[in-house]
Amino acid sequence: MTNIFKDHNADHAKDSENWDLYRKNVVEFLLDRCRLSDVYTSEEIFHVLGILDVNSVAIHASAMVGNGGQQNDARPGMFICSIHSLLQH
Repeated sequence: MTNIFKDHNADHAKDSENWDLYRKNVVEFLLDRCRLSDVYTSEEIFHVLGILDVNSVAIHASAMVGNGGQQNDARPGMFICSIHSLLQH
């Protein structure tokens, strides 16, 4: 089965400033500080970051109404939807 989620990392690597930020703040953090270097490679982490960057949908909401009509603070989030990803590509 073909992976429908593309990472476009070849294009992302051309933007060396952002690529270095990802490497320092995410990849090195996960590999070194979280001690995941025995489990994942930097290429695998970059692949997942690329998938999130290209295929995810951001949710932005300042507030949501909860049970009983009370307003709750909402936190932004992201999700991946395969149909949305197919439509973008």
